[in-house]
Amino acid sequence: MKNGKLALCVILLFVAAAMAGVGIFYYEKTFASVWIGVGAAFFVASATLPLLMPLWRRLTKSVSMWLSVLCQYVLVGPLVFMLVFGLNYWCSNPSTTDFQKATVSGKFQKAHNKTRRSGRRMIATGEKWYSYYFLITLPDGRTKYVEVPVSEYARKRTGSHIEVEIRRGLFGMDVIRNCRL
Repeated sequence: MKNGKLALCVILLFVAAAMAGVGIFYYEKTFASVWIGVGAAFFVASATLPLLMPLWRRLTKSVSMWLSVLCQYVLVGPLVFMLVFGLNYWCSNPSTTDFQKATVSGKFQKAHNKTRRSGRRMIATGEKWYSYYFLITLPDGRTKYVEVPVSEYARKRTGSHIEVEIRRGLFGMDVIRNCRL
């Protein structure tokens, strides 16, 4: 029975990490502070804690209140974070579409290392690979980092203009739907 409890915890942690990753993906396409999603997640997790406490006690088979509270915040928090930014993006209103000329204010690249397994316990770092980003500034002063392909990174200079499709999201936060480089 102890292995089943451990497997459930691992699966739930994997699901929570996946939900947080999806939430961060949609946050990067939104003109809003990350604290809006974090605050909403904390509020909803706190508000639903009394309702879901029996469920967490039954799932974890523990009488510990702290384990139930931890499960609540680790699982409900990323779920709400994902829903806030995901629903804002996917339910954006097409009638509010606005094409704006954004200025490339900066360019930078991030270096990442490929890793490979070279033995039972050995993980060797391999060659580097890069991801490329523009810092775009809209005419109203808002800025956002946008990942771009290497061909566009090499072609565009600081001060160049790109066309950005912006829509009003479900919760009133503007989202970038498309960048025409």
